[in-house]
Amino acid sequence: MLLLALVGTAAGGAIPSFIADSDARLAALFNAGNFTGVQDLYMPGGALVPPTCDTLIPSSMAAEVFKNMSAAGVPTIKLTPLEAYPDSNVTVYHEIGEATSPGNVSLGFYYVRWQQNDDGVWQIAADAIMLAEANPAPLQVSEPAQPAPELPSWLKVLWPAAVAAYNRGDMITYLGFFNDGASGPAGQYNTSLYQWLNSKADLQAYLTPIFAQKVQISPFVGVMGVQTYNDAPIAAYMTGDGAWWVISTWASAFPTSPDISGHSLTRFADVDGVWQIVFQVEMLGAVAIGAVVIQ
Repeated sequence: MLLLALVGTAAGGAIPSFIADSDARLAALFNAGNFTGVQDLYMPGGALVPPTCDTLIPSSMAAEVFKNMSAAGVPTIKLTPLEAYPDSNVTVYHEIGEATSPGNVSLGFYYVRWQQNDDGVWQIAADAIMLAEANPAPLQVSEPAQPAPELPSWLKVLWPAAVAAYNRGDMITYLGFFNDGASGPAGQYNTSLYQWLNSKADLQAYLTPIFAQKVQISPFVGVMGVQTYNDAPIAAYMTGDGAWWVISTWASAFPTSPDISGHSLTRFADVDGVWQIVFQVEMLGAVAIGAVVIQ
């Protein structure tokens, strides 16, 4: 049986002490300028999303990413875990936290996928550094250690098919792109509506009122969708565990309210020969607003 020390509470339940301790250690290393030490917290073969939210970078480049963040003007930081959710086997934790600068000024949110290595040590398998757009300006990372891979051919077919299903209000087809073992947070992060989905049935219940508005058929104007959703992948990276992580850019148009846009981070796994979504977090601009974690 795996035993975890727990500290504090959050909407996602008690936060394991290893997450609070690791966040504090990462912040201390960053503040001391020890960027190699920061990289040592990452799992080999992992990936991270820089503050630009437009690419995926190998974890072997983590030191350079954080060095460039510091050079670009990010002040000393404090990392505070807000929510942590385990997978069913408790060998993976999903964390959403907030970064603050001196004076408790919020820099924005971050996502971390914590995973145990073969020795049982918790490491960062993937993360997204979602600093608020105004704090600081978008940061640049020097050339990656390896060329970004071509988008896989299956993704070029699957992604537009999922977007099309969403826009026509076809929830059955849309849900088919997700793994059946659905669990994780969903909703708008910075409101009390944030919630945890424990199954694919929960995901369906969450989407039902949204899709109900999209399929009000009119003989004059067709589908009276309250939202038109455009989404396209812009970068993909396969991590050492064989999963694909995808960054996309999205935009939602509403007939009676301002349009919104941002990026999403999605994890795909090969489930019995079929690529399915097993994790997804949406970012409004460069700030997390919601997520669906599947496994």
